[in-house]
Amino acid sequence: MIYLCCPFTHGDPAVQAYRYKMSCKAASKLFAAGIVCFNPLANSVPAAEFGGCDLSHEKWLAIDLEILRRADELLVVGLDGWTESRGVKSELFEALALAKPVTLVTEADIDLLPKIPKTALHFLRSEIFTEVVHD
Repeated sequence: MIYLCCPFTHGDPAVQAYRYKMSCKAASKLFAAGIVCFNPLANSVPAAEFGGCDLSHEKWLAIDLEILRRADELLVVGLDGWTESRGVKSELFEALALAKPVTLVTEADIDLLPKIPKTALHFLRSEIFTEVVHD
């Protein structure tokens, strides 16, 4: 299973909505290719918006990290702000501490998924993202 992460929290609700949309787009590309994926934003955003589940960032992160521990790999969707994101940093640290393969793609790479460009960054070898798109 792939754990998909990208930044979410932002002062502008339009930026948060865009990040949510892009995370769902990336997940849908993986689903269409038959790859099992967990998108924490697709889990928490509807639960908060429609179910009234008002958890703190720390509580959501604790839930998400528990799921990440069960995942095989981490896919970081490098949307603008990913390097500043507390959540992405925590998820990346956890994956690396557990020696899970990590693949980082840019926003422009979402449409290529599950194929990845040569320029994608890798930490440990992915068993899932093996097909590379050449420039």
